[in-house]
Amino acid sequence: MGGTVTATNLEALYAVACIPFDSEIGCGFALPLFATLSAPTVFFVQEMDEYSNTVSGFSRLSEDLVSSIELVQRPTSEIGKAPIYSFFDEKGNAVVGQLKAIDSALLSFAGRCPQFSAITLQIFELVGTQKEKQLARSRMRQTILDASGVAAAKAFYEGSVLRTLLWDQLVIRAPSVESARRILGARSKLDFNIGDRGNVSLNLDALDPSDYENIDLTSIAHELENEIKRVEVATPPHISIVDQADLFGNSGIDLTIQQDRNVDEALSLISRTGQQEERLAILLDTILGSRTTGKQLLKHYSSDRAQYADAAIKEIISALDNPFTYQKKQTQVELSDNERPSAETLIDIPLQGFSHGMPKNRALLFYYLSKHLGKYPNARKALRARYLARYSIYFRPYENEIRKFLEIE
Repeated sequence: MGGTVTATNLEALYAVACIPFDSEIGCGFALPLFATLSAPTVFFVQEMDEYSNTVSGFSRLSEDLVSSIELVQRPTSEIGKAPIYSFFDEKGNAVVGQLKAIDSALLSFAGRCPQFSAITLQIFELVGTQKEKQLARSRMRQTILDASGVAAAKAFYEGSVLRTLLWDQLVIRAPSVESARRILGARSKLDFNIGDRGNVSLNLDALDPSDYENIDLTSIAHELENEIKRVEVATPPHISIVDQADLFGNSGIDLTIQQDRNVDEALSLISRTGQQEERLAILLDTILGSRTTGKQLLKHYSSDRAQYADAAIKEIISALDNPFTYQKKQTQVELSDNERPSAETLIDIPLQGFSHGMPKNRALLFYYLSKHLGKYPNARKALRARYLARYSIYFRPYENEIRKFLEIE
């Protein structure tokens, strides 16, 4: 494409054209090109912050792009916001926007056109549930196996899929944002070995040990081993994604996929959240929204890089496993078994953990709990009672918003 220069302090940038990544197929993702209203023929592309998955800047393209296709839809792209994607379906129709705006169109294409294995894999890696990703990877592996043989299929799975899973797990569990960025920077040098019995050993020599301290490397190795076991099930390439799911014994597949998507969304949000206090609030939000989904989330998010959040998570897990032991005696509301322990009990777990010598952090935690949990009547009632009974000067920076979230006049 030629040289690029970083663009700063630009006026609004609109998606005006795109370049298909594979023009021969006629469908799939395309590179969106951006321009300002005042200079519509000067094209820019988005630069990405891989850790936060947001736009970090724009680079100007220095050459004319005669192969670009003009777009009708023209959403804007902004620094610090989610990136804009462009995609052509099998009829040549373009959809353009952030993933949350075009995910239904992408998933619809994947359901209609499972024969495009590489494209459906890209779609599910971006917006699919964990189960959909695994099935799409299996389909792609089978396609490569049929076309190019065992060695090529093995290279695809071990060299691409499993390495990506390793990077993702390390980034999610990184002890700090800085560590996560260093892991992303060194990912091409991170490796693993697979033993004769399918046992996995990690090779993280390219990283400073401090970047993976307190990370349970054994559990990551087990994640890779489980992924290997899952693809041992042969998946015929002519079967649709939904039928493939049935092969794995999933009854009520729509409900299961939606639940998995909720877990994936929560995990993604937690991994991008810097404050341990808000990570805990997001976790409790997921649990109160659906105990089943919350328990699924905790299978993947069973520890935290921060000491106090980690301790709170472990106690939350214990409370969910032993609801009658943890249920507060003062709770007068009649609860079903699926509602135990109560919202009040779950809220008090992190609040008590942050109560010893951490008044500022406790106030910040209370703010995030109010923000994320104020929509649940029982949680709002419990938080309101604690706010009015234990007001602290450390609440002052958040006072107006807390009162709004908890509907305090």
